[in-house]
Amino acid sequence: MQRVQGQQATQDLLTQANTTLARGRAVTSTVRKVVVDTVPAARATLTRGRTDAETVAADVRESATTRTAPTKSAAKRTRTTATKRAATARTTAKSARTSARTTASTATKATKRAAAKVGD
Repeated sequence: MQRVQGQQATQDLLTQANTTLARGRAVTSTVRKVVVDTVPAARATLTRGRTDAETVAADVRESATTRTAPTKSAAKRTRTTATKRAATARTTAKSARTSARTTASTATKATKRAAAKVGD
């Protein structure tokens, strides 16, 4: 058993497996950050929209176009934040998938090498 554990293929497999687990945790962290960044931006947009609506209702003589400009800006920021965070989440998930696939391949190779050594 120690002979198999000491093989380079086994060590490579363990290293790759640890990397895959770390990337899986990174996906979780990234998605959590997406929520943490996007929810406050959406709330700020809604708050700004409500404030703008109250202002427009109170002052109908002024142009609604100039009053709602900050809302449009806040909505654009929210959309940009959500798009960027979603792209980050997709990239991190893809990296984790690739790592898992590589780990599976490495596990197969390590198993074959271990079986050959045990047979010696």
